[in-house]
Amino acid sequence: MGKRWAPVRDARVFGPWAVTDPAVPELSILLVADSHEMIRKVLRCYVTQGDPRRLEIVVAAYGGAGISEALLRAEGFVHARVVDPGGGDIACAEACAVRAATAPYVVFAQAHAYPRHGFVDAILAATAAGRWTVIGPALANANPGGAGRRAAMCINYGP
Repeated sequence: MGKRWAPVRDARVFGPWAVTDPAVPELSILLVADSHEMIRKVLRCYVTQGDPRRLEIVVAAYGGAGISEALLRAEGFVHARVVDPGGGDIACAEACAVRAATAPYVVFAQAHAYPRHGFVDAILAATAAGRWTVIGPALANANPGGAGRRAAMCINYGP
């Protein structure tokens, strides 16, 4: 049987590990993008989720996207990585971002899905409880005004 980790009582605990090194992010946010403008709004949402130093932003940027780690740091993120997925589909790009992530947990974020206040805290609290391995957000239609918009939400994400 493998080694068991004892939970540690610390404000920065998640999973069975205690983070005491500020150089280690608590959560990696993964985005796939082809321009900085495409992810600017969602980055602002993550900046408002509390201390952005606890997050790592990993962007799988298709060639010529014009996204740099310096731009991400200018948005307020100390931990920033930009990787080139080298073509392929979104799944390949996300896999490339996962391999580049350094935090023990990742969020598969989307440029058009904006987290509500408390999202990061809820994810970290769920991981700190030690009972969850996979945690997903609840989706709500931010633009429900019409049957076409509601149908698009169902087509893309299910009923």
